[in-house]
Amino acid sequence: MTDTTQITLDLLNKTEAALQLKLDTLLSVSTEGDDPPDKWARAISTLLKTLDDMTARRTAIEARIAAKTHTRYEDMPPPTPEDEARFYERFRKLVGSITDGRRDGGTVGETSGVGPCSIP
Repeated sequence: MTDTTQITLDLLNKTEAALQLKLDTLLSVSTEGDDPPDKWARAISTLLKTLDDMTARRTAIEARIAAKTHTRYEDMPPPTPEDEARFYERFRKLVGSITDGRRDGGTVGETSGVGPCSIP
């Protein structure tokens, strides 16, 4: 996650907390006041809609973070032990096939899987 994304998420958290506090205050204040009920309803509706929009934006940012593709080797997460074991097993199998083919008199092209001798 980049610093910009983290700053955006932090800003969303702070803004969402402030809006929630404003909404709680608005709901807890007595309705007996100078403002007509339709003004209260509009204010509450606007705050609820803004909170929903912020939740949608947070979801989109988190989905973008989760869907990040690794384009550089340095960005990739370390392999799991199972992945590493599969890699080394396949590597040993390939190296073994190449060395067996060379011992049998095959050429490099044949033992690398390019020629008629392919590795299973």
